[in-house]
Amino acid sequence: MLGNICRDFRVAHRLKLKQIEGGAMIKTLSGFECGRSNNSEHFIKYVDFAIKHGLYEDLMSRIANVVSNMECK
Repeated sequence: MLGNICRDFRVAHRLKLKQIEGGAMIKTLSGFECGRSNNSEHFIKYVDFAIKHGLYEDLMSRIANVVSNMECK
């Protein structure tokens, strides 16, 4: 779930995995986005990127929307 939100955030802002990762380990980040990894260190990379680029509120809003929709079901 969190990986999907992060992927949607990245795609919405037309970012490449390499921009979030900051290095060559994009395969593990891709795995996180696709639900093959739930390592919280990957999520922290998205949060860090969002803070540094003024996108933190957007990322948190996306997370809040998903959580809110889950509570309604």
